[in-house]
Amino acid sequence: MIVPNCSFEIQQKGPEYRQKNAKLRLIVDSVEPSSTGGGPFYFKLFTSQVKMKSPQTTKKPQDTLNELIQVDSSGIGGLGQQIKDINDRLYYLTDEVFQLIDHRLEGPTAILIHGPEGTGKSLLLNRLTEAPWRQKFNLSQRWLSSNSKSQPKALSEVFENARASQPSIIVIDELDKLLSKAETFCGDLRKELSGLEGARVLVAAATRSIYDVDSGLRTSMAFGHEVEIFAPNVKQREDILRNILGQASPSLDIKYDALAERTHGFVGRDLRSLCGLARRRAVHRSLELARKQSVIEDTKSSTLVTQDDFDSIIDRVQPTVMKDILLELPKVRWTDIGGLEHVRQLLYTVTVRPFKVCPADVFFHQVLKYTAAVPGPRN
Repeated sequence: MIVPNCSFEIQQKGPEYRQKNAKLRLIVDSVEPSSTGGGPFYFKLFTSQVKMKSPQTTKKPQDTLNELIQVDSSGIGGLGQQIKDINDRLYYLTDEVFQLIDHRLEGPTAILIHGPEGTGKSLLLNRLTEAPWRQKFNLSQRWLSSNSKSQPKALSEVFENARASQPSIIVIDELDKLLSKAETFCGDLRKELSGLEGARVLVAAATRSIYDVDSGLRTSMAFGHEVEIFAPNVKQREDILRNILGQASPSLDIKYDALAERTHGFVGRDLRSLCGLARRRAVHRSLELARKQSVIEDTKSSTLVTQDDFDSIIDRVQPTVMKDILLELPKVRWTDIGGLEHVRQLLYTVTVRPFKVCPADVFFHQVLKYTAAVPGPRN
């Protein structure tokens, strides 16, 4: 007997639903034609029609999460290509797209971000956690120290909770330090990652050097997608400066292209420090001007960062990329060298004279002339 508002389970058709939990529970909405008598209504095979409704439609709106998961790139400069690669990977975690994909042999959705210090790895991880995930888990050094005795069990619980609350994200910052402090963390992590195949769970990790990560974690069944962040070039540095100054405070007459040329070796963190020092100098300059004029007024309109502020403090920031490199001009002069005048003439002809007055044909003639004057074997 079938009556309205009763529910029962049915087996879904298709080979993909041949599982123990593949049954779908439906609720009888109405039966046509409706019963006209006072007795119980029985379903007639050829004349009765049953309209069903799924109980999932009665869920609260906050329980359903079908929002597109993407990284917000607003306020981030110089990482456009990296954000695009990550968003392309996250697109496949969308519910509609995820249901259409056969996830066999795909492995887990795991991203490994690596690059020099201060280039924006932690910034990308923070933006990833700001996406509309249902649950967020963070595996940090504090987590490792608090679960040092029962680390495998605690790690298994994190991944189990992430699978139970999809879509979810597991963030591992400074993965290389965790691997160096925990002996069994590499094997346990590889085992848990292999169990995320076909799950809407993202594992995002960051490390300074890709070579500090065990090769067993750089496979298709672990961190199969690697995103490398390089030291920013001229255009990327200009983009970073525009984003930083556009957010922090107004600026006046800033030559972004020239400033980007002068900041060779600067990473995002260095450029932010540079803009902070320039902003501080602008505020200090405005306060000094107000004291000299003995006028108490609103100084917000007069604290504009100028090009002169950057020119005054640019030497106070040491670029991160150049910290391990020391460049000095040689103190040896040509007057200290004797007996090599022909070598000096040859170097001058090759390096200086072509840029001044020497045409191309005369240049090659002079090179052959001075080369012939230098003793030694010829190639």
